[in-house]
Amino acid sequence: MLDAGPALLSRDPDAGVRKVVAAHPNLPGPDLVRLLDDPSESVAATVAASPALPAAEMERILTLAGV
Repeated sequence: MLDAGPALLSRDPDAGVRKVVAAHPNLPGPDLVRLLDDPSESVAATVAASPALPAAEMERILTLAGV
């Protein structure tokens, strides 16, 4: 599925495709960060749980959550 390139698939109109791509460990950091603002809550949640998410973004999420 990722033969088309993770960055391209991360912009797919189907939220299910974006969610699968968001969980891919080789998705570039800028695409992960962009998907945090995805209109699909499940896509954004998948990205937020990714260990590949840049540390600064993890800290931002924790700050917004009041942790």
